[in-house]
Amino acid sequence: MKFREVVFYFKTSQQNRKTFSLNINSGTSTSALNLGTDSTLLGLHTITATINRPTLKLANGETITSNAAAKATVNVYVVDDSVNYDVTAQKYISNNGNQLTQKYVHGPTASNGQTGDTVTMVDEFTNKGTTITTPIVVVPLAAQLKQVGTPTVTVDGKAVTAQVVPMSGYFNIAWAGPIAKGSQVVVSYQVQATAALPASELTPTDVMMDQSSYVVDTNKVTLLPAATTGGIEITPPTNLEFGTQTTTPGTYKNTDGDKTLLVTDNRATPGPWTITAQLSDFTAGSRKLTGEAAKINFGTPALVVRYLLPAGRPIN
Repeated sequence: MKFREVVFYFKTSQQNRKTFSLNINSGTSTSALNLGTDSTLLGLHTITATINRPTLKLANGETITSNAAAKATVNVYVVDDSVNYDVTAQKYISNNGNQLTQKYVHGPTASNGQTGDTVTMVDEFTNKGTTITTPIVVVPLAAQLKQVGTPTVTVDGKAVTAQVVPMSGYFNIAWAGPIAKGSQVVVSYQVQATAALPASELTPTDVMMDQSSYVVDTNKVTLLPAATTGGIEITPPTNLEFGTQTTTPGTYKNTDGDKTLLVTDNRATPGPWTITAQLSDFTAGSRKLTGEAAKINFGTPALVVRYLLPAGRPIN
């Protein structure tokens, strides 16, 4: 069995939800919890921890008596991983045709008409093994986000009808299987910010299930809280990968997907700005590729909502 501890994750159904209590008093706890066995173990287990503040006696002799108590909830989601699936998964944020692993997100403010940013997420799966009979993508939904729009699902490039099943703290995207060995699946959906994101950021990971059986996790993407006041923020692209080359001169494309350098202007009155950068040497051990012939073409700046980018020639 695979155990997964989450704060706002997901459950299979109300019938599989089990509630337990864990009382902590003066540093002691109750005996270990029994979450069940076999099929009763699967699903979401909600564990409530109650911490009681004891009576305290201070060094000056003063006694503080309090019956105050605090509660914390831990959700443990248990899935069956006894079937050996062989599936690769990639998750990214789609932004104007670019694939991002992080993005600044605005919550509702007066400047955006009380409408938070909408973010498009994409999951790509490739099945290299056992047929997936009843595919479901489980998407955790933080308290600051809501699902909007209609998800799209393609299997080997062909669109299929998908259904959204809202749940408490997450939602499912389901469609009619199967996913045969060798098939590729692309799932696209949107979430919208209903409040400012937490300073600790959000790092959602999606999960593919075959009905109640665990298949694979995606990687994490990062949603950062966008500043509502202040200056200019720069989100750099992730690493560039040009592969191993044996001859020069030549033109080599990045092999690790499209990359974007994102500029966010949080000033009350946006204005012009300039980016300057310096290209370091290309190295391979002690060998270096230097000279005017070595350069990277970053393309032409684009105008994006809430981002002020200067028009002009390509940036090298």
